[in-house]
Amino acid sequence: MINFVYLINKVLEKIAIIDNFTSIIWNKKFNDFGEFELCLPATTENFDNIKNTTFIMRPDDDMIGMIKKVELDTNVESGDQIIVSGYGAEILLSQRIVWNTINFDGTVENLIRKMINDAFINPPANQYQRIMRLPNGYEYAPKMIDLQNPAADFSETTIIQISYDNIGEKIKELCKTYNYGFKMTFPDYTNKKLVFELYKSNDLSDTVIFSEKFNNLIETKFTVDKTDMANAVLIGGDGEGSERKRAEIYSLDFGFYRYEIFADAKSVSSLTTLGELKELYPSGDCYYETSEGYYVYKMSEVLVLIQSNAELAQLQGFFAGEIITVGGIDYFKIENVIVAEFYDSTDWATWPSDNDSATYDPYFYLLLLFAEGESALENKGKKTSFESTIISNLNYEYKKDWDVGDIVAIKNKYGVAINARITEVLENQDTSGYHIEPHFEYIDEAEYVTEG
Repeated sequence: MINFVYLINKVLEKIAIIDNFTSIIWNKKFNDFGEFELCLPATTENFDNIKNTTFIMRPDDDMIGMIKKVELDTNVESGDQIIVSGYGAEILLSQRIVWNTINFDGTVENLIRKMINDAFINPPANQYQRIMRLPNGYEYAPKMIDLQNPAADFSETTIIQISYDNIGEKIKELCKTYNYGFKMTFPDYTNKKLVFELYKSNDLSDTVIFSEKFNNLIETKFTVDKTDMANAVLIGGDGEGSERKRAEIYSLDFGFYRYEIFADAKSVSSLTTLGELKELYPSGDCYYETSEGYYVYKMSEVLVLIQSNAELAQLQGFFAGEIITVGGIDYFKIENVIVAEFYDSTDWATWPSDNDSATYDPYFYLLLLFAEGESALENKGKKTSFESTIISNLNYEYKKDWDVGDIVAIKNKYGVAINARITEVLENQDTSGYHIEPHFEYIDEAEYVTEG
């Protein structure tokens, strides 16, 4: 049951409480932007309050709604209504782009934190105008967004180059790849900051089971979908025509079972500088290759996320390495990797300066293109989804026994059994009552079983 909501202005102050709404839809999601819709009577007081409102909050939920649309619906039968709708406050991330190229080697969490920090919190000096400064009389309140502190300390790593991407969409993509959830919360009214947080699923599949057998599952919709299938990608890097650099993540499937797409990675540059290399790959160092006659930048090791058996076979064809597991995720570990080469220096007696140009080694550039290919293939597999209507608080209580992002067991009367992540929860309250509709999703080659 949803009793009331707070209206919050642009400087994160409460300005009103609304408890006379006629309906509310509250759609909370795991690694996507939530959504909401609030319908309330069209009164002068409500109009004035909504006019000054930027965010909507519930006292019993950590999702913050950001208003994007206000409508007035006049209806003789049901009366005049103000319809307020929008997204979770995470949609703020989609208001900014990656301003410069990022070459990154490190944890996925730190990459996400860097993008948010550079765009919203502590931008570089030449981008200071991007900081979120909201007027409050003659005072300014900088840094209206903060990062979860301390960090979640997730160990998954990536090597990637990002240029001009939308930050919100890139964070969604990374979180879907690594099964992270993300949210923007407002934990402290006195601090007046929204806080971005990353989190992981809890596996409750042994203890939380939704099934007609337990009378907590009413309607179900089970779907296996290959409509948007892709298992092979051709990646186009920089260059033009026949000189364009290319890479392929191929599939071990052939014939009817091979699905190809193209990923345009022209923005992934094969050129860099020593200064950028030292900043982006601090674990590396510069060496003079006597046999080749030029300087190179090397790293002692690189970890590459293994997305599929086909990609692993390719990596093993290009590199000598080994499979290791970090945080439950498999990586291909490559040692003594040449990252870039300095071809243009004419004075080999002089160590390259930070401004000297370098060219990414063809094989290391291949890894950067692989990262783009992995992004293009994300969510292109066979999808198994299970939507249902449950009886709330019968066996398990929402937010107490299970929540968005948790992995639970689902079983229907036809014997389909699946361990699935709750990717979103839709709460709907109107004159007919209060309803909860979770959406379950699992994507894998062998994603479900039928019980005899």
